[in-house]
Amino acid sequence: MLINHNHRRARGARIGRIAACLASIVLCMACGESSQNSAVSPPLDPAPALTIGAQEQRPARVVLPRDYNIEHRYPLVILLHGYGGTGNEQDVIFHLAQHTTRDQFILVLPDGTLNSHNLRFWDATPECCNFEVRRSTTSATSPHS
Repeated sequence: MLINHNHRRARGARIGRIAACLASIVLCMACGESSQNSAVSPPLDPAPALTIGAQEQRPARVVLPRDYNIEHRYPLVILLHGYGGTGNEQDVIFHLAQHTTRDQFILVLPDGTLNSHNLRFWDATPECCNFEVRRSTTSATSPHS
């Protein structure tokens, strides 16, 4: 019975990963090329760097389809990690990098800002998620300090 339960759980996890991957791809396809004429974009570098933003301490790995063609438009998928994770760790869960050629999209795996404990986070708004700055600001203005 235990083997059957573990098999079901593993199968459910695989189905969940596939569903998440497909949802991401469908979302990106919806953001793809429109039928209306749009402004002409500047030409892209035919040999782009595979890591961008490293000088600013915000590296992002870029994964192109193996048959990447500078003349072709591709959907862009940006895979964000959770608190303490990295872009590459997130891809271990979702396996999107291995599908860029088959599904013809560009994948960006950015890393958030490092805090003093070397945990990465996204500093989206003043309320979230730089907890160190928020904590120091709150304690400095708190009447209970």
